[in-house]
Amino acid sequence: MTQKIQAPKLVALQTRLEQLACKNADLQATLDTISEHHDLVEKDLFNQLQCVKQSLEHLKLEKSDLEISLETITQHADVFEQELLLTQNILEQKVQERTHELETNNQFLQQEIKKRKHIEADLQLAASVFDASNDGIIITDANTTILSVNHAYTRLTGYTLQESMGQDLHFTKSGRHDFEFFQNMTESLLCVGYWSGEIWSRRKTEDIFPGWLSISAVKDKQDRITHYIAILSDNTDQRRSKDRIHHLCYYDALTDLPNRTLFYERLQQSLQRANRNRRTKQAKIGITVLFIDLDNFKAINDVFGHDAGDTLLAEMGQRIQHHIAPDSDTLARLSGDEFTLLLGDCMLEQEAVQSASELAGRILDNLHEPFILNGDEVFITASIGIALSPQDGKTMLELLKNAESAGYNAKRNGRNQYQFFTKTLNNTAHRRLMLQNSLRRALERDQLTLYYQPQWDTFTQKIIGVEALLRWQHPELGAISPAEFIPIAEDAGLILPISDWVMRTACLQNKQWQRQGYQPLRMAINLSAQQFHHDNLLHTLKQTLTSTGLDARWLELEITETAAMRFADKTVEMLQDLKKIGVSLAIDDFGTGYSSLGYLRQFRLDMLKIDGSFIADLASESGKALVMAIIDMAHNLKLKVIAEGIETPQQMSFLHQHRCDFVQGFLFHHPVPAAEINHLLQKAVDEQPVLDN
Repeated sequence: MTQKIQAPKLVALQTRLEQLACKNADLQATLDTISEHHDLVEKDLFNQLQCVKQSLEHLKLEKSDLEISLETITQHADVFEQELLLTQNILEQKVQERTHELETNNQFLQQEIKKRKHIEADLQLAASVFDASNDGIIITDANTTILSVNHAYTRLTGYTLQESMGQDLHFTKSGRHDFEFFQNMTESLLCVGYWSGEIWSRRKTEDIFPGWLSISAVKDKQDRITHYIAILSDNTDQRRSKDRIHHLCYYDALTDLPNRTLFYERLQQSLQRANRNRRTKQAKIGITVLFIDLDNFKAINDVFGHDAGDTLLAEMGQRIQHHIAPDSDTLARLSGDEFTLLLGDCMLEQEAVQSASELAGRILDNLHEPFILNGDEVFITASIGIALSPQDGKTMLELLKNAESAGYNAKRNGRNQYQFFTKTLNNTAHRRLMLQNSLRRALERDQLTLYYQPQWDTFTQKIIGVEALLRWQHPELGAISPAEFIPIAEDAGLILPISDWVMRTACLQNKQWQRQGYQPLRMAINLSAQQFHHDNLLHTLKQTLTSTGLDARWLELEITETAAMRFADKTVEMLQDLKKIGVSLAIDDFGTGYSSLGYLRQFRLDMLKIDGSFIADLASESGKALVMAIIDMAHNLKLKVIAEGIETPQQMSFLHQHRCDFVQGFLFHHPVPAAEINHLLQKAVDEQPVLDN
């Protein structure tokens, strides 16, 4: 170690040291750079570098004392270089690992940013939907306390966000739903987390409106309810459409009354309720059904048209409604001119009979007031049948059928009245149906015939005319009374062809008598209400007179007082047209209807016929006074008077005394076939007395 180093070697060593110093400086710079950027240089390496640095400094200061051999220094330098490379590799690997970690973290960060942007977009979209929705949206906590509402909700209810927050979800309830309704809603939300249905709510203005409410429960990861989201939509239009459809299904479009379907439902419910009451109260409690059928309604349509007929039906319904209890009674239009009335209060039989009688009477009285159709006064009557449950029927169909049977019986007995159902009406209904079917074939099979009842001059006691009376000889049932089959013909739509046959047959017979050389007679024919008001009457009459060759002056047309007054203004016009043809005109059954003297003066009549019921009452002073008044009134109106139904000499004497012009009745002659009239006419030719005095 004390050996001195030669100068050339020293120079070489110094050069080597300088080179090492330069490399050391470069390495130091690299290490500093690596340390600055990554902070990953380890402490032990730094200490080694410091040792090397100190060794170099020591060599510089003590060059002369350096005893390390060149080989040793070179070895140390090689080792150091290897260690340096190893350190550099380690550092580069750590840098790569850190860089990969940074890149991984950066990718995760980018993904998180992307997710948050999507969430923000979803939140913005949800907020837009929340505010822009046309349906009201309510968000509540788990106790249904409102946390937020959207603009649509405020528009729908009138309550602002501030007014709604803190309120219960149902603070706008209308009061139309009971406690059970909301209890069922709560149970559904707790069990299945959802409820939906129609609900009536109240606006801030106190208006009540129908809505459709859907509520969903929001739950956390532990399946606990944290919030509720409710959507409320205005259901007014849908409810209006639903109500409209319901109205069309259950109400009559013309009268706005319940139709057949709704009436049947309510009748069935009433029967069930009455049965329960009878079981629990042990009392004879039932219900009442009225069947209301307008009399001769077809003539309304024939004269004024179906629009006017519809108007009358609508007003008819309104009039009846004034006499019933709308909360309990049900008035329905079944079809055409048929109405049914269900009295909703269950009562004892005696009370039910009295109540139904009073109501039916009020309805009939109300119809005495004229209807105004196209500016004309129109009078109409009705026939009402009444059936009581359970005695007249325990089922819906039985009760309706029996009420209808009672109504038809009221019509057969003269119309403008009410009748209760009786057991015998069942047989009557079957007979009526059979006669209706037979009547359709009666004309074709020549089962109809005309009888004639003579009419006499009160003072000369000569025959001056005959009245044609229709008869029906049924092949199995024998003679059928006109009082029975004429109403059936009217209801079945057969009266017009039958009436035309009567007119033609009577005119032919009268012309035949004239051709046989008998004195001319006035042939009186009754016109039905439908025939009188039919548009084709004038044409049919002219055609009949032309085809039979009968002079119009020998034909007298009789119309009832009721038929004439039903369409009084139309009657005036029709009578004027008939007079132009040349026929005679008479009012039949005078005094049984509701004539207006003012109209009687306008009617161009020739004859007034006193109804037989007044003649039968001549035994009383009031009856005598009434007949005297009718005769005087008719003469003052320049009308001839004929009395029908004369059966006693006393009646004849009274009529002769008070100058009744003509008479007709069983006292003189029953209705007979045409052949027997021939005998009477022959007696007149032979100047033999034709009356048995």
